[in-house]
Amino acid sequence: MNRTARGILWMTGAALFFSLLIVSARRVAHLPAIEIVLLQSAITTLCMTPWLIRAGTGALAGGPMTIHWLRSAASVAGMVTMFYALRHMNAADATALLFTTVLFTVLLAAALLRERLGWRRAAAVGVGFLGAMIVIRPGFQENSWPALAMLFVGLAFAGVNVATRFFAGTQNPNAVVLTLFGLMAVLAAPPAALVWRMPGTEDVPWLIALGVSSALAQQCITRSFAHAPTAAVMPAYFLQLPFAAAIGYAGFREAPDIWVWPGAAIICAAIFQALRTDGAPRRGDAAR
Repeated sequence: MNRTARGILWMTGAALFFSLLIVSARRVAHLPAIEIVLLQSAITTLCMTPWLIRAGTGALAGGPMTIHWLRSAASVAGMVTMFYALRHMNAADATALLFTTVLFTVLLAAALLRERLGWRRAAAVGVGFLGAMIVIRPGFQENSWPALAMLFVGLAFAGVNVATRFFAGTQNPNAVVLTLFGLMAVLAAPPAALVWRMPGTEDVPWLIALGVSSALAQQCITRSFAHAPTAAVMPAYFLQLPFAAAIGYAGFREAPDIWVWPGAAIICAAIFQALRTDGAPRRGDAAR
């Protein structure tokens, strides 16, 4: 298995855990958004503590602290905005708009990290997005505030992804994830204290699920970026939609729409195209 294939598998895992994250977030959306972010970050940091004890504080991520702080601030802003939007729109529409993260990520990576964006990879991203839209068939009649908020979430998460890609090739993935959530907890704690509302006992399992799925999603996406270029792996992010449909049916008996299946087929075709494009020999390679 080449590095691009491994990167796509890691991104597939990220899509699965992001689906679980959204389902968990919907269950605790009645709590203040910044409080959810603090609890999510604290639980995720706690999950990473055994690794930190074994590795020692010297294993924490290095690199420019400014980028670490900006990445964590963008993640806090995106999470708070997403939790606000999930109070006012269903998970399917929110997921559809969240797919703009892929487009923003590829464009920002090309602009800020100077990653090469060939037309084939750009087409793969576009085809994957088309597959997602076939599944959702979004029917937004007007630009409501929740919908606009989810567009901001896509941009904020794209910034997080690009910063993660910046660190992924040189830093330990565990250190990159722990630094993200540790700084998020620091940023979220002061405003959360001002609006704190004690979670109910029924909220605790969902908060734990939210924290664990966040940790696993970031672990997967960090390792994905360490294996392959952004544009090669981001089409797999669209698998979040069929995963969400399957989780909704298994957990809540919400039957997936018939359009999920042709859309998922197109998404898989886009992933295959991204993989084939990266693995294909370039002209002149055989002569070397």
